Amino acid sequence: VVWACTSASFVFGWDGAHEQVREVSAAAGLPASSTSFAFAHAVRAVGAERVAVAATYPADVAEYFTAFLKAAGIEVVATRGSGIITAAEVGTWGREEVLALARAGDHPAAHAVLLPDTALHTAAHLPALEAAVGKPVLTANQVTAWEGLRLIGHAAACPALGRLFGSDRPAP
Repeated sequence: VVWACTSASFVFGWDGAHEQVREVSAAAGLPASSTSFAFAHAVRAVGAERVAVAATYPADVAEYFTAFLKAAGIEVVATRGSGIITAAEVGTWGREEVLALARAGDHPAAHAVLLPDTALHTAAHLPALEAAVGKPVLTANQVTAWEGLRLIGHAAACPALGRLFGSDRPAP
């Protein structure tokens, strides 16, 4: 089971996110995780040591995600908030807005760019996103799906879903 909401899985911090996952696991009787933990695991899976965060959220909410990543031992070299408050507005963004977000949030020292909002439609754009910034791009829905597969011990190769799902990715 994966709690599929980024902000609702990091706003209570590292300890709160762990408690949330424990409660979900206990209620379901199954292994559990969240989108926030999925980001932490995916960053390691693509071999990134430093990341840039390009968030649709307001800057203060984006900083909570940065703090979560830092608690996971991930170096965040840049964080960009876009000031969007509602998922409904984020859901209207198309390819060009998503590409612009990734480009604007990238940083030369980052090994990967993270787009942490499950309302952001990114799956169809992953190859273009990675081409635009020249490095892995990890998005909320992408890492959430990958995390579910990781929890059940299943690796899936699908290059259309970015480097995280590349054929060279080892089994979880």
